[in-house]
Amino acid sequence: MTHQKFVPGILLVSLFAVLLSSGCEESSPKVDPATKAKVDKPSPKVDPAAKAKVDTAAADKAAADAREAAKARRLDQFEKARRSIQVEAIITDYNQRMKDANKALSQGKFDPAKDAVTTAIEMVEIGKNILSADDYASHKKKAEDLSLKIEQGSLIEKLTDEDEGIRRNAAIALGKIGPAAKDAIPALTEALKDEDEEVRDRAQAALKKIKAVK
Repeated sequence: MTHQKFVPGILLVSLFAVLLSSGCEESSPKVDPATKAKVDKPSPKVDPAAKAKVDTAAADKAAADAREAAKARRLDQFEKARRSIQVEAIITDYNQRMKDANKALSQGKFDPAKDAVTTAIEMVEIGKNILSADDYASHKKKAEDLSLKIEQGSLIEKLTDEDEGIRRNAAIALGKIGPAAKDAIPALTEALKDEDEEVRDRAQAALKKIKAVK
């Protein structure tokens, strides 16, 4: 009687062992012999001569690339040096022309002064593409301001010319310049006393334009 009570338990244990064994077998994948043989196949031997040839080609390419890079650097340095020389030449010539223009202006030689400052402006324009934007703008403005000063000086001198036609035209030109021609106010004021009525009228009109408040 006692022996019969343990039979079902033994059967359950046996059944569980069989199922466990079956599960383990299923969890282990089967390896295809052909695949295994392919995986286990030894790596092909590398031909030392072929490897040396490949290594040499790679080294040659690296050397060629290095030479090209060095060449590019040299060309860049040359271009920078060339531009630097050009800039220096332009600025040197510009400064000399401005110096000549100021000297001529101080001596009342307006035509030589005008020629010199015109050349200075031309030099700045030549260097437009190689000067920095700030240098180009700065040098151009200085030359243009001097050019205007020279023009005013020339027109002021013409206000006392013997020819009344020249005096009239000088007053008209100064009026066209407008407020920037403020240095001409004393001369135009004096021209209000001119013996020629039209000169007086032109001088008066010029003064109104120069003194006009924007």
